[in-house]
Amino acid sequence: MESNRILFICDFYPNRYKPYEGVFFRYHAYTLSKVGKVKVQTLIRMNRFGYEKWKDGEVDVECFIMPYKVGMGYIFLPLAVLLQFILTIKNLLFFKPTKVILQMSIPHGLSLLWFFKGFYVVEHSDRIWKGYKKVLAGLVLRFAKRVGAVSTWQADMIYDVFGIKPYILGNPLPHFEIKNTGENNNDMRIIFIGTIAPNKNPMDVLKVASLFPQVKFIFVGRNFNDGYYKDFKRIISGTPNATYLGPMDHGKVLYEISRASFLVSTSKNETFGYTIAEALYLGKPVVWYDSGGPRDFLNEYNSVKVRRRDPLSLSCAILECIAKIRKGYFDSKRISREISDRYSEEVILQRYKEFLNLKRIYL
Repeated sequence: MESNRILFICDFYPNRYKPYEGVFFRYHAYTLSKVGKVKVQTLIRMNRFGYEKWKDGEVDVECFIMPYKVGMGYIFLPLAVLLQFILTIKNLLFFKPTKVILQMSIPHGLSLLWFFKGFYVVEHSDRIWKGYKKVLAGLVLRFAKRVGAVSTWQADMIYDVFGIKPYILGNPLPHFEIKNTGENNNDMRIIFIGTIAPNKNPMDVLKVASLFPQVKFIFVGRNFNDGYYKDFKRIISGTPNATYLGPMDHGKVLYEISRASFLVSTSKNETFGYTIAEALYLGKPVVWYDSGGPRDFLNEYNSVKVRRRDPLSLSCAILECIAKIRKGYFDSKRISREISDRYSEEVILQRYKEFLNLKRIYL
């Protein structure tokens, strides 16, 4: 019997060292595993070399471990390309894929340029528009058989910058059962999920926390132990109603979202906004800076858009969201249903079938 054999190449994937890393890649792989055999090849960035492989549900994962230092990506880029090239050769010879999918164009896409028009790209990054990344990503995208994007905004950017019109795929939201344990209307709890870094801009949220002493502010996400994080740590230590929980595995993140009254997103750019979509799936409204990708699914019935990117406007939006919650304006069941109808695994699977032209499926 014939079956689809999909080689799924990504630059991050949840692992035992960093279970919070690249969670959405896991759900792309899980979704594709419903139409064939999926093999994930990836990298883990640590302070040493190594090789590991494991089983993640129905998906086989293998990776090289490589040394890496934050902010020095351009130095480690050739090493990442070499290691992905070695894994690619191995898997082309022994796994024998019928489809090769790159989740993001660089760095691993550079190892497949010799494989002309033989691979697909699903782009996730918002950092391919400028500098050397624009040049390298442009090469990979032009050699791809087909390019996918995860939002309308990102697709428009790819078209404007590279002249390539992508297929809009989206990100799959898995079915997960977590009881809504949100605080009652008189005990508000606001959550921020994201890297403690300028592009996610948690400092704006922290700055307004002191204006709402009766509201709990929870921050979840990794940090790079750099100057930005040290400033964040200094300020949060003097803000009694704000707590930083650090990076957490996916299940714990979802639990913390379920305990919140609503989520705040202050990102500069989001190609999709996966955490925002997860919050909606759990029936939580969102206060957000316009960051591009979430425009596809955020509206007046599930969110409050901040008018300007500044703490004063953010404070006003938070007040508006609190007032709407107390008045019963947001319908949590409707919020959850609408995002699920748009990005469930079943919906994304159908889009993948069209994107990859999977006409014959024998399992």
